Amino acid sequence: MSANFTIQRAIASDAQEVAAMVGELLAEIMNAIGVQAFNFDLAETTSRLQDFLNREKYFVFIVRGRSGNPAGFIALYESYGPLR
Repeated sequence: MSANFTIQRAIASDAQEVAAMVGELLAEIMNAIGVQAFNFDLAETTSRLQDFLNREKYFVFIVRGRSGNPAGFIALYESYGPLR
């Protein structure tokens, strides 16, 4: 048995789909640690992610299964450490 997946770069219109997966991940983490560590808001996260994707602050790649449904994501953010 082999699974076929595709990986494609997310655009602003994918933000709600990715934000929902972020919420699922945070819920899983909180369930595992038994602490309400995050205050996730789907609408706020979607809006923020749309802005980040439009301004190319984050680079997000969506993994999709054969049916086209999302199976996961990879998010990259470029940052700089202090120079010494």
